[in-house]
Amino acid sequence: MTVEESAAAVTQLKMPYLGDGAGEADILKVMVAEGDEIAIEQPVIEIETDKATVEVPSELAGKVLRLLVGPGQQISSGDAILEIAARPGSEPGPPTTSPPTPQPATTPSPEPATAGAGYGSAPPTAPLPAAALPPARQGQGPVFASPSVRALAREIGVDIYQVPGSGPAGRISPDDVKAFARSRPGGAPSAPSPLPDFSEYGETEEVDLSRLRRTIARNLGNSWSQIPHVTLHAHAEIDELQRQRQALRESGRHASITAILIQQVVAALKAEPVINASFNAGAGKLVLKHYYNIGIAVDTERGLVVPVIRDADSKSLAELAAELSELAERARAGKASPDELSGASFTITNLGTLGIGEFTPIINPPEVAILGVGASESRPTWNGEGFEPRLALPLSLSIDHRAIDGADGARFLSALTRGLAAPGLI
Repeated sequence: MTVEESAAAVTQLKMPYLGDGAGEADILKVMVAEGDEIAIEQPVIEIETDKATVEVPSELAGKVLRLLVGPGQQISSGDAILEIAARPGSEPGPPTTSPPTPQPATTPSPEPATAGAGYGSAPPTAPLPAAALPPARQGQGPVFASPSVRALAREIGVDIYQVPGSGPAGRISPDDVKAFARSRPGGAPSAPSPLPDFSEYGETEEVDLSRLRRTIARNLGNSWSQIPHVTLHAHAEIDELQRQRQALRESGRHASITAILIQQVVAALKAEPVINASFNAGAGKLVLKHYYNIGIAVDTERGLVVPVIRDADSKSLAELAAELSELAERARAGKASPDELSGASFTITNLGTLGIGEFTPIINPPEVAILGVGASESRPTWNGEGFEPRLALPLSLSIDHRAIDGADGARFLSALTRGLAAPGLI
């Protein structure tokens, strides 16, 4: 070590807070080497969370003395990434965001910050038999559980206050939550059926699923098994909408159909606020949201991700289109941040570009509804004297029947189809 290095502050660069529900991430790439001089904001590792691929920048400047992680490892908030001889004056001040410390909890939150929370980084423990479970807490005292474990409990309908922790100081692990769920009458999850030996029919290959794909499978499986889905179908006549879009193009402007859908969905949500909500099953309450954060499902090489347009009600059509294009591009490149992939109050999924008509979209918890959009087609429509061709856009609304009645969903779709039929864009 040189004289300059010995004079520098030797410290550890640690993993920033991953966000609520993101217990851990996979390290895909280490982007620096021992002996490198690095600058503040220079990327040091690339990680994959449940939602996105993210480059983690350094908050220090100096010389890398020792790498503490490698590709293929898992990392959690606060874990050390490397040791660095930080240049004087480059040490960061007090952190503005840090992992939350356990606090005495009140009513469990009905809405985790991300719908795809991981299971956390606690080491696996053997499930406890029902007879070995200690008495329930009954909501008294602090609950020592990571955000991802709390999210898991909400996903499978377990009151975190009731779960006994097997870890140090009573810390609750994912296995504790699942063991408690199995201990309840009728609460044992059904084990997946074993697959047959396909090799007797021909050559096969097993491919590992990415963290994102595993998260999608878990979340959508939980959604379908726990939420009573009802799907309503309607068609919006969009001849006038298309004429107005053409007029915009001729004036040098552009309005994507998805941006228009966001605008009209917000109007329909305001007309039927019960759709813009979350259902708190434990408390028997409906949480009505007075903000309009619209998630847009985007197909990527890594799987389905849902970037979120925040405060969509306060943005013009041009602003919605620009932000949508930028977010979709970042999502497809795997560069969308956790904040950009969380906090939706309602989701739109559009399969029209793939030629699909009506379908049954699966609700993204903790939302209570999702809108599926298909490919428009010309259909004969009776005008009172004869049939004439009208351009129809298929809409499929899945609702959580615990919180929403079919009539609520029908009124929402009626408001949306009326808005799309006469959008008044110009």
